[in-house]
Amino acid sequence: MWNKLCPLVILSALLLALLSGCGGSASPGPSVSAPTSLADGVLLTVDGYPVPTEEFQLFLQDERALTAAHFSQAYGAEIDADFWNREFDGQTPNQYAREAALRELLRAKEESILLKERGLVEDIRYETLMADLEKTNAERADMLERGEVFYGLTEYDAATYYAYVRSQRWGELVRSQSDYSSPTREELRAFYDESPDYFTSPPVYTCSFTYSDGTTEEREVSSATIHKEDAGGAQFLSALGELSPGDSLTGVSLDGRDADVTLLSIAPGTVLPFEDESAQATAADLCAQAALYALVAQRMADAEVVFNEPLYELQTLG
Repeated sequence: MWNKLCPLVILSALLLALLSGCGGSASPGPSVSAPTSLADGVLLTVDGYPVPTEEFQLFLQDERALTAAHFSQAYGAEIDADFWNREFDGQTPNQYAREAALRELLRAKEESILLKERGLVEDIRYETLMADLEKTNAERADMLERGEVFYGLTEYDAATYYAYVRSQRWGELVRSQSDYSSPTREELRAFYDESPDYFTSPPVYTCSFTYSDGTTEEREVSSATIHKEDAGGAQFLSALGELSPGDSLTGVSLDGRDADVTLLSIAPGTVLPFEDESAQATAADLCAQAALYALVAQRMADAEVVFNEPLYELQTLG
């Protein structure tokens, strides 16, 4: 796929293809320029914002398993030492992975640039994010040493922290979208009718807890009572969903305490009426997310991308 004689032309075609399947109308595609004076370690820029090699590598590593699965299923490829540079229909797995990584990177950068433009974050540089990572890990290490309870990972690596911050910032973008669009009642109703699962309250599980110190209590558990960043709590809820009243789980850890849990009863979720305030808020949130997806897709189409082509070709998985 990559023609050594005209890499920038091929990259232009690639970036145009990135928007396929995104929905909505798109402009002719990102503008790809020849590198002029990119700083050392900068792989590319998106609308003038630098992307260091380390940042691109996070996205490339995310594509390792997906790329291997694709070529295994499509071509019956053997994942051996030569796999990443072997051609399949004129394309190597490394080229395929770079394209996929570039697509998701471009989306992430347009999200962060939009955050900055809306005044939701001051500094979107990768180096600043990594400095925040070190600070966060140090704070969590101190909390762990003091025996304090907190949610999320004990220690983040670059990939998990990047994903965590991106998820949090997407929520900020969604919340800010109300300042830029006002969905009609008809649009809200359309989301309500088409996505009933979003408007059904979570089931409530009544359980008996027998703690390791011998004390017992009966309590109700649902997604409303489990912190969204409590991975153990989420696993517990998932396990409860597979049980019937009378069944038990042993060795459950919840809120920093170990217990054996017996499911007593399940109150199934109910569908909220469209007029309900919570349903209206959820529909508005769905509208905002749809509008943002379309906006980011358009910004991807309009982006100006400048490559350090030799350095880009060196980004491989094997």
